[in-house]
Amino acid sequence: MMWDCGFPLSSPWMGGTTFWGLGTILLLTALLGLFLFVSRRADKTSRADRDDSLGIIKERLARGEINPEEYREMKKVLEQA
Repeated sequence: MMWDCGFPLSSPWMGGTTFWGLGTILLLTALLGLFLFVSRRADKTSRADRDDSLGIIKERLARGEINPEEYREMKKVLEQA
């Protein structure tokens, strides 16, 4: 078997040819980037939702719609989520 030493990605482990090796690397990089983007976005969204919910129960407490005990119970539930 003869090895092509002209380009480092043209080995059997990278798909046999330079084109397929580069394609594999680009695909894996794109998938990793997509995963990181989605996970960061989901984390920001859940944190924003929790902050919004906490603001709502604070306003309800200030308006007298709920008492301090109900506020503490709701806050405890929100912090666990």
